[in-house]
Amino acid sequence: RPYCSPDPSGPKYEQYCQQKLMLHVPFRHQVELLAGCETYTAAYATFLQSGSVPPSLEEDIHRLEQQSQPDQSEEEVDVEAPNQPPVRDVRRRVDAGVPTQC
Repeated sequence: RPYCSPDPSGPKYEQYCQQKLMLHVPFRHQVELLAGCETYTAAYATFLQSGSVPPSLEEDIHRLEQQSQPDQSEEEVDVEAPNQPPVRDVRRRVDAGVPTQC
């Protein structure tokens, strides 16, 4: 079975997103996984921001947040910040009206 990397810059990230959606979102037809988005990457980002994400996907939520934030210089990086934000912080931002990528 080919490995699909969770790295957003990886060549098989679209397949990774499709596989994660198939594992965590109920569906009858594969097109339902897109949830109105054009790509599985956008649909997966929307799913991660939905607030109904299992704890096992916290690393993906963290990657999505890093990708959406502008790059910081080394001087600005807080070394003591936790590696992964709690899921509840993402849910608060979703409840506050943070737009999705779709």
